[in-house]
Amino acid sequence: HRIFIDYEFAIETNDEERFLDKDPYNHKGPEVKSDWTADKTALCMEGGIDKRNITCGACHEVIRTEYMDTSPAGHKWEDYSETYDDNGATKTKTGWKCKVCGLIIWGNNPECEHENIEDRLGIQSTCQSHGNKPYSICKDCGTYFKYRTKELMSKEEVNEIILPLAAHTYTAVTGPSTIKKATCTEDGYYTYSKKCNICNFVESTRTEIIPAHHNWALDPNTNKCLIKLFCKDCPLEEVIDYNHSMVEVPYVAPSCVLDGHESYYECLKCGERFKENIDEDDEITEEEHNSLKITKEEFESDYIIPATGHKPGEAVMENVIDPDCNTEGSYEEVIYCSVCDREISREEKVLDKVTISATGDGQIWTLGDSGNLEFVFKRSYKDEDTFDEWFTGVVKVDGKKLADSAYIAKKGSVDLKLKDSFLNTLTVGDHTVTVVFNDTEAKLSFKVVEADKDDVSDDKSDDKSDDKNTSSEGDKTIDNNDKTIDNTGKDAKVEEPTGDKVEDKKEETKEDKTDAGQAKTGDSTPLTLIIVIMAVSAVALVVCFVLKARKKKHSRESEQSDKE
Repeated sequence: HRIFIDYEFAIETNDEERFLDKDPYNHKGPEVKSDWTADKTALCMEGGIDKRNITCGACHEVIRTEYMDTSPAGHKWEDYSETYDDNGATKTKTGWKCKVCGLIIWGNNPECEHENIEDRLGIQSTCQSHGNKPYSICKDCGTYFKYRTKELMSKEEVNEIILPLAAHTYTAVTGPSTIKKATCTEDGYYTYSKKCNICNFVESTRTEIIPAHHNWALDPNTNKCLIKLFCKDCPLEEVIDYNHSMVEVPYVAPSCVLDGHESYYECLKCGERFKENIDEDDEITEEEHNSLKITKEEFESDYIIPATGHKPGEAVMENVIDPDCNTEGSYEEVIYCSVCDREISREEKVLDKVTISATGDGQIWTLGDSGNLEFVFKRSYKDEDTFDEWFTGVVKVDGKKLADSAYIAKKGSVDLKLKDSFLNTLTVGDHTVTVVFNDTEAKLSFKVVEADKDDVSDDKSDDKSDDKNTSSEGDKTIDNNDKTIDNTGKDAKVEEPTGDKVEDKKEETKEDKTDAGQAKTGDSTPLTLIIVIMAVSAVALVVCFVLKARKKKHSRESEQSDKE
């Protein structure tokens, strides 16, 4: 291998002050050699060039650069084979193939008869071209042979055919040949050249000597907050002082829809936000100043407090259209925020058609009784307005309108009472009472019966009065059935008494009437007195039995304790 370096040279320039600071021979520290690195990569059949820097051990400046030729890398062989057709028969030829450049040499190629072999003479290497050893090669298949023979070359011998480059023969060093002025961002340097006497190859060595620097001046356009310098040679600017007018922005709590924020400082002149107060007299560096600034991203992530969002209150009804028995109604269900009273949602909903429920259906009135028959009519929607808003004041029995003196109508839905003065004028049989509303009619039925005897009629009258009182209490019925009136005003029965109940009721009525009509026998002893005497006797027997049992148990326990 050959090594060429920066040889000794003389500086011939009028700008000595500019170059002497980095003159390689003015360095005081020991020379430090770096590792060889590839400046030009060697190929399989072509050499390369490596280089290394020599630096000063004291200031770490590069003093010179050394270069070294490298030999060809040589082929990276791997076994290789191909098949070919020999008059219909498949045969195989073997050899080696380079993994880098793809060159194939055949060690056994029966496909080729090697009739076109060329002998190649050896060539001596120069500074710029590789020479080679003598060899022979088959021009048809590329198989290498030893010179002027048909003896195959090994793959190692093929690698040694190419010879390395010869060393350059340099003249004395000349220079400096090139000078580059230092800029604001790049160092300046000068170069010295070496020329080969044989191939005229020129090798240059670069040595950096002028450090990069800016040409600063005070910026006359400095704003109120910043005092800056600018470079005359480049667009760079540098802040050397700050003059902010800071105010503290206090904490703001978030609302339902508006964000809040943490406390911070803000400059009234430039509008920049800061984490801490910067006084006009504070002297801080640009790095410290920038570390106190609040960027847009920091402000949004660390200082902004998101809005809390609305807190829904209870739903209210607005724009209500009341339904009646014939048409549906509607309303808007609105939810407002319980904090700020803003509307959150509004949904339109449907109100079902009104139905009327009634109690008191199927009551029985005995002619000659005193008291009233009571009926209650309730609307499914806003029942509290039933009497004032919907009741027309018209009451009919069997389709005929009643005079006001025939009934009593009160609030509490519609609480209707037919007076006995009217009831006792009706004929025996089934009757229908009808209450007329603005949008429909509600009907219930009742029955009028005739009393057989005065004493029985009196008893029944008392019983019916009691039944009616219990049936109207709390809108609950015991003997009477509730009914619901549909939108057409016709009866829509919710519960109907079963056949058994009707038969039982009829039988009881018949038995009562039969007992009431029978003649009394000679035995007039009250049945109630006999039942009371029997009950007292039974209680006395039970008490005696219990006392006797307790006495026996006590005696057994005493005997047991004596034995122990």
